[in-house]
Amino acid sequence: MNWIRYEVTTTHEMSEIVAASLLDLGIEGVQIEDDYSLRLELEANEKSWDYADENLLSAEKGTAKVIFYVAADTDEIVNKQIKEKFSGLEISYAEETDSWWEEWKKYYKPFRSGKKVIVRPVWEDASDIAKQGDIIFSIDPGHVFGSGLHESTAMCIEFLESTINGGESVLDIGCGSGILSVVALLLGAENAVGTDIDTACVDAAVKHAELTNVGQKFSAYCSAQQNLPAYDNEYDVVTANIIADVIISLAPLASRV
Repeated sequence: MNWIRYEVTTTHEMSEIVAASLLDLGIEGVQIEDDYSLRLELEANEKSWDYADENLLSAEKGTAKVIFYVAADTDEIVNKQIKEKFSGLEISYAEETDSWWEEWKKYYKPFRSGKKVIVRPVWEDASDIAKQGDIIFSIDPGHVFGSGLHESTAMCIEFLESTINGGESVLDIGCGSGILSVVALLLGAENAVGTDIDTACVDAAVKHAELTNVGQKFSAYCSAQQNLPAYDNEYDVVTANIIADVIISLAPLASRV
């Protein structure tokens, strides 16, 4: 499908008014790029500073961009109304296709994580980089965390390679895509349990365990509570590839299990 991507350049104060004006035209989905508003959010919540680009802290109070899309086959009257409504502002537009949704797959190739783990997108063949003794984690990546590309994921995989000798039970708190649980099973763990607060993560983890033929050894649960029945058991290995302050809060739970 073809789309027209509009970009209206305005000010921090006017960005919400522009977005509201678009509602009058029946356009509900907009994206506002405004570094200054993010800086205000950071100033109001200093605990978020660790997760923000340092450039945001020095952002000037200046321009903001309101971005939205309309279908290319939309009535020309609508496109004319958009251009007239914002004629006093800088506005740019260009036609795009939605092939970008699949375009990224061209650049996501099989890669090695740790010493002997190969992460393979399901649409790629890993035979050209796999060596004898390697294990292959097949992934159908979506929006959940755990593509294997992040440094902390690679570090956790290296930890598992040095820890799993065969027969262990594993708990992965915040399992994301399930990569650590599945890799642990491929390395020889007897069973693995994944937990996450996002149902999409739980679904993805189960799917990846099945893709890699270890589904019968894997269970996943969705809950933000620390009273899951899964937490009544004891495990040989606990992984938690999450941000530091969450790991700190989960440390007593990890110790308990």
